Amino acid sequence: MVFGIGEGRMDIVVDKVNYSLGDTVRGTVKLELSSPKKANALRLELWGEREGGYKKVRSTTTRQKEIVHKFTLNLDGEKEYRGQEYPFEIALPKTPEPQKLEGAAATVVGVAQSLGLTPSPIRWYLKASLDIPMSIDINRTVQLNVV
Repeated sequence: MVFGIGEGRMDIVVDKVNYSLGDTVRGTVKLELSSPKKANALRLELWGEREGGYKKVRSTTTRQKEIVHKFTLNLDGEKEYRGQEYPFEIALPKTPEPQKLEGAAATVVGVAQSLGLTPSPIRWYLKASLDIPMSIDINRTVQLNVV
């Protein structure tokens, strides 16, 4: 294999489609390897991010991302990994998002968001990662639907 390409794959399967803040996300990380691999750890990260204002570097303008929450769960430690399934439970924070506005106020906020004047809604992600020394890690990221 060349630098970890074709070493294996993984998937993240969650118990339901929609979540609310404060819910516990339950699921399984499914690891499929082409052959047993010695690795440092298998981790699952949960993070929330939103886009804020714009940042200009030289002649390029990009939208900045702000991490509002991050948590790492170690699913397993240093060992030789084979294809397995790892169940997990990880809690979304209870921090409420800003109150939803209606009517003219919602229109004004929507226009301000599209112009980058206010932060966007928070997007939530799960990322499973198998840390393989001296090779490319095997990763999988999925976005959660938090309403």
